[in-house]
Amino acid sequence: MIDEVQHDPEHLALYSNIPEQEGYRYHLLEEFLEKAAGELDAVAGRGGLLRPLPGGVYRIDTVMLRDLRECRYGSHASNLGAPLAYRIAEKRDIPAFIADPPVVDELDEISRITGLPLIKRRSVFHALNQKEVARRFAASVGRKYEDLELIVSHLGGGISVGVHRKGHVAWVNTALDGEGPFTPERSGGVPAVGVLELALSHKYSADELRKMMVGAGGLIAHLGTSDLRKALSTKTTRARLVVEALALSVAREVAAGVGFLGHLPDAVVLTGNMMFSKEFKNMVVSRLEKVFRVEVIPGSFELHALAAAACRVLAGEEEARQYIPI
Repeated sequence: MIDEVQHDPEHLALYSNIPEQEGYRYHLLEEFLEKAAGELDAVAGRGGLLRPLPGGVYRIDTVMLRDLRECRYGSHASNLGAPLAYRIAEKRDIPAFIADPPVVDELDEISRITGLPLIKRRSVFHALNQKEVARRFAASVGRKYEDLELIVSHLGGGISVGVHRKGHVAWVNTALDGEGPFTPERSGGVPAVGVLELALSHKYSADELRKMMVGAGGLIAHLGTSDLRKALSTKTTRARLVVEALALSVAREVAAGVGFLGHLPDAVVLTGNMMFSKEFKNMVVSRLEKVFRVEVIPGSFELHALAAAACRVLAGEEEARQYIPI
């Protein structure tokens, strides 16, 4: 059973940055744990923006905590996962881990090359949920994740599409940078010259332009909401067209994965909370099912994946790695 501790957005807004929220969130978690029954054998926290890492389980240490608390590789709420897990574990003298953080980097070198040598593609995506649903699909067909070639798409506030080749994500859109499909709140890939002209117009600040790309793009920019349910319930021709375009952008990115592999994958796996919408699911699946085997696993399984990762280490099935900074 999964229980959640909810944070008041208005209270979080009182803090000037994400690291300052650590104490508030920690005390809420400790209050929750005091009321919960049972002992803990280990704690697993969400991985944050660290240096690029291979997939796997990592033991949390002070070096990792330094990079996250200082936001050395970027600021994101997920940076608090490891510090919170470490504090809870240290108090109880038990191990603390992260697993498959969003900076998992298993890209083939060809996947990094863009048309500008000054800009390389990087790997920042929903690694934890993508790998979890890939393992779940593999188990459902009696195969090992490491033996399959899959295209997996996580569809939520951000959308990532990754090619999982024999247990490694060899190609994926850089979801955090606004690359790939547009999403409920991100612009996705847009014509570069158009972005350049916006920047040179001096009508928008750098922060405003970044917000257009990540945070206020996609459905928000078109329809004023990031809620897919509201967008679908509007029932206007414009709203329908925008949501259909979103579905098309996802299908187009999935098809691009075939260009990378050079052949059809064993399956396309669609996951994330957007897949709970039957209407939107059908928009995406209908564009893919005549070509691919499509499996839909709606929802987000990050918490289950973290628990499973810790259990694998405790059971001796996997060895926790050490985080080594650049």
